[in-house]
Amino acid sequence: MTRIEVEANTKGAIGEALILGNRAPPEPIVDELFGFLSSLNDVGENPRPTARVRRNVYFNATDEDGEKLVWHADGRITISWSSQEAQQEVDHEFAHSDVEAVFPVDVKTGPHATLERNQRKVARAIAKTPNNVFPTVIGVTINELPEAFDAKTKIFGRDFE
Repeated sequence: MTRIEVEANTKGAIGEALILGNRAPPEPIVDELFGFLSSLNDVGENPRPTARVRRNVYFNATDEDGEKLVWHADGRITISWSSQEAQQEVDHEFAHSDVEAVFPVDVKTGPHATLERNQRKVARAIAKTPNNVFPTVIGVTINELPEAFDAKTKIFGRDFE
């Protein structure tokens, strides 16, 4: 049996897994992001937006000085919904999603985790573009994680007959 310490990187990975670990983010996150979009767009009576996650995504931007910037975000959440026009064409319950917004996401776990300076610079440059891309930081607080955990490794060919 091996004892493994739970360090800051492990806590960060746990936070990322909680938010970005499935094909779609947790429903309260989708609700919050779609609420933000609703304040910017007239989304009509959308039955339910769809959300998808992609992990480890690079975003590029150019700042006011022409400097090329790269941000390796923890993930990307894409929210899709039906426009008013699509809803009017058919019963709004079955309207196809024809509008989407992208949220480059960095998940920060713990009370002291913040964006690094270069991440903040790229996020600001991306946020200024009029292309439905909204850099986002999601803070995760996890209480009472263990200091360490035990792991037992069994290898076929060695530990099994």
